[in-house]
Amino acid sequence: MEDTRLACPRKLALLMPIVALALAWAVCVATSGLRQRSPRRKTHGYYEKSWFRTGFDDLRNTLRSEDADLPSLCKPFRSPRVV
Repeated sequence: MEDTRLACPRKLALLMPIVALALAWAVCVATSGLRQRSPRRKTHGYYEKSWFRTGFDDLRNTLRSEDADLPSLCKPFRSPRVV
């Protein structure tokens, strides 16, 4: 966000929700990839990777692969069926 150098308020107003969606998507992918368990912790107590970094790496690796399974990337956004 800081490196965009955008000054137009209209363009910044468009960029903010896009960044928010990207952040939410990466965390959703991390959550589904880790299956509701926390990332590994190092000996000093901090996570090895953040939730965002874990999801971002999964997204990037899937999109770069030749046999990208795009429907599986959208899976976290599907709402559960309400009975």
